Amino acid sequence: MGFSHDNINASTNFKFVLNSTVNKLVINYIRYSQFFCASFVQVLS
Repeated sequence: MGFSHDNINASTNFKFVLNSTVNKLVINYIRYSQFFCASFVQVLS
């Protein structure tokens, strides 16, 4: 029982870390895209 409970905690922590990492990557990607688009528009105009 204790072993499986520890496994559940470990996988939950892993999912949490994975979700946090993905969220950070998505936010950074969106910020970078907005910055890139703004720069691109300035170059064109």
